[in-house]
Amino acid sequence: MWLSLTSVILGFGLMAQAQSFTNPVVYADYPDNDVFLGPDGKTFYFSSSNFHYSPGAPILKSTDLVNWEPVGHSVPTLDFGPGYSMNNGQTNYNGGTWASTMRYRKSNNKWYWIGCVNFWTTYVYTASDVAGPWQKSSSFQPCFYDCGMLIDDDDTMYVAYGSNKVSVAQLSSDGLSIVKNQQVLTFPSECTGIEGNRMYKINGLYYILNDCPSDGITEIWKSSSPWGPYTNKILNSNKTPGPISGTGSPIQGSLVKIPNGNWYFMSFSWAYPLGRVPVLAPITWGSDGFPTLQTVDGKWAESYPYPLPKNDNTQGWIGGDTFWGNKLDPKWEWNHNPDTSKFSLDNPGLTLRTATVTDDLYKAKNTLTHRLHGKFPVGTVQIDFTNMADGDKVGLAAFKDQSAWIGVVRNGGTYTVTAVHGLSQDSNNNWATTSTGTVVATAPISQRRVWLQVRMDARADGNKQATFYYSTDGNSFSQLGGAYTLTSGWNYFMGYRYGIFNFATKALGGSVKVLGFIGQATNCGQNIAGWALDNNLDLLNTLDIPTNPHGNTTDVTFTNMLLAEATVGDHLANSSDQFILSLTLPDIGSALMQPVARRLAGGQLFATARLTRNNWALPKRLATDLVAALIHDIEEAFARKKVATPTLVTMDIQGALDAVMRNRLALGLREQG
Repeated sequence: MWLSLTSVILGFGLMAQAQSFTNPVVYADYPDNDVFLGPDGKTFYFSSSNFHYSPGAPILKSTDLVNWEPVGHSVPTLDFGPGYSMNNGQTNYNGGTWASTMRYRKSNNKWYWIGCVNFWTTYVYTASDVAGPWQKSSSFQPCFYDCGMLIDDDDTMYVAYGSNKVSVAQLSSDGLSIVKNQQVLTFPSECTGIEGNRMYKINGLYYILNDCPSDGITEIWKSSSPWGPYTNKILNSNKTPGPISGTGSPIQGSLVKIPNGNWYFMSFSWAYPLGRVPVLAPITWGSDGFPTLQTVDGKWAESYPYPLPKNDNTQGWIGGDTFWGNKLDPKWEWNHNPDTSKFSLDNPGLTLRTATVTDDLYKAKNTLTHRLHGKFPVGTVQIDFTNMADGDKVGLAAFKDQSAWIGVVRNGGTYTVTAVHGLSQDSNNNWATTSTGTVVATAPISQRRVWLQVRMDARADGNKQATFYYSTDGNSFSQLGGAYTLTSGWNYFMGYRYGIFNFATKALGGSVKVLGFIGQATNCGQNIAGWALDNNLDLLNTLDIPTNPHGNTTDVTFTNMLLAEATVGDHLANSSDQFILSLTLPDIGSALMQPVARRLAGGQLFATARLTRNNWALPKRLATDLVAALIHDIEEAFARKKVATPTLVTMDIQGALDAVMRNRLALGLREQG
């Protein structure tokens, strides 16, 4: 059975300006941010850490500081030793890209990324385009631990770095070596250590922003010279409650000036088991030359006014992927460097050939990972395992230093759906594997295609339970095994991820095809309510809406739209993670409906969807993002054509809808003029 999204949208003047945003601005694990305004004066960039995941140093972009989307990575491959490719049984868990820094340099039209790896060597990567290709341009010592780059008014490049003792280095004219290096400060009396350095020049003064992690304090330092002396003030401390329930006050981050002259502090909250998630708050500057965090009732607020006009056209963070194109979407990262000869994109689909003979998931090459999103993330993968070899294991993991998975195991001619709990690593012994897990449940399977699913409560103050499910038709899912308790341990420095794996226990030669993946967020009523509020819509509980043809009754209704009504319907009787969203308009003509429908129906969007034999429905946020994008595009069309009479556009979107498909749909609407 196909699930569908039917949208009937009235255009001009429908969408109102959003008034506020809700923290976290990205409900996913993007820590150690270095955020800055790019060369066009409109786009902000966000460089993050991702440790042993490859490619390294993810980059996001935004035009409003709230809605972000992936651009790529600054470190194409973790070229720092054999362990990063799992060669000879070696691994480098918790290594790779830690807190680092990125900037654009106008004088030579280059992007620079600088970071320390393995506590020893500093690497410089450069690119002429932020999306790449990036290349390793230099390496040197000492280690620029937790570094922040400043390109001064005269084009001199400085880097502040260090733990406990903070130094400033001046780089050569090409930015690839050191010409001067000097310690400028040490941690203050209220701290037991300091790190997380960022460097700025503001109104002729030099600033270093850093934090005392053990004390929950963010410090700001200023001087008239990059070499000091520096005086300091506390910007934020653990006395200020944070915006996310179950977490402390945010520490570390970036100061950002937006084009209208206002300033913001982008920090992150430690929200394990999901990870460290970005949070945003405004700051103001005092007569003493120091910034002050703007709190609400003494707290880092959950919600603030939007810094800039809201951008509704960014990619949704949750949604499907059917693996089209010649490279993976930048949301995907491998556990360590992949063996590129052992996977291929098939347009659609992703073939994973076994790359390791092992019984240890932590030593299996080519495990593909995806961040969780939201409080109640759900990940589902569809796999064709026809070509599995004897002894192979394929599956979907809740992946971290304590893991669990559901998958298919082949033993001779027998295929078994298997749930395994209790995989673990030892943080005190170089992350050595202490357990490869215990089988907690099995079920026979006769066909060669399966849907595997994990549902989690990833809230910092939640029950932190993960449950695993499988399906043979993509519609009806059966739980396998009991609940697995996720760890909230911080010393991995990363949260849980979805991990798609395929490894051999006897011999190489087998393969599987990943036909599709979808990341969802259940219990998203608050997201829907927020979308309604942003668009000046009333949110009503209603019982008189007709039953959704795919099952269960409609959950809520939006009213008081201009001549329009929107309904949200639940697809599954026992869940709220999949739904139909439709907008209907009364009493308007449909002269353009058939031409538009015929033109769009013949496009790649629908051809792509129909090639995927699954039952994906849109997660709530992606659907609301889609609706917002459609409204925006139709408004633009009306404005260009000066259309006065309302126009009806009808679409029936079937199958998996990922960001690429949504963008194609938006382009299709623009083509209509």
